[in-house]
Amino acid sequence: KWKKASGATGYVVYKYNPNTKKYSKAGTTKNLNYKVSKLSSGTTYYYAVRSYKTVKGKNYYSAYSARLRTTTLPAAPKGLKYTAASTTGASSTVTMAWGKVSGATGYKLQYSTVKAFTSSVKTISTTSLSRKITSLKAGTTYYFRIYAYRVVNNKTYTSPVSAVVS
Repeated sequence: KWKKASGATGYVVYKYNPNTKKYSKAGTTKNLNYKVSKLSSGTTYYYAVRSYKTVKGKNYYSAYSARLRTTTLPAAPKGLKYTAASTTGASSTVTMAWGKVSGATGYKLQYSTVKAFTSSVKTISTTSLSRKITSLKAGTTYYFRIYAYRVVNNKTYTSPVSAVVS
């Protein structure tokens, strides 16, 4: 979204590539907004807008606007499963594993004895694709879920939560 430019006939939205320092046209609109689709998850994008005025069939363009930086949310991790479980006395250990999420900085693995995750939720942060959880109470059902996160300029973007596994 942007504010109306005085006398503008329309607007051109550009995607900016910081590596090449070049703009590429994303689309044209006469509205004060533009919807960009088909973006990859967990990715940072840069956009700018130029207004134009059509005079006698020729377009005259303004300078580029300030660039807007935006980051899409990471995708939810898939394939959460336990790969090993063992019990010694009153204590159990389980190793959980999941698939890599493109663009993720790390993962937050959560587990609880309540399927709705309304109480007794434990959260473990990790950057790996598996995690061993020890000191679980033997004979107790535990529920696990995971989400990915991406940190960009000290701001954290989190994915939707994965399916729950017990």
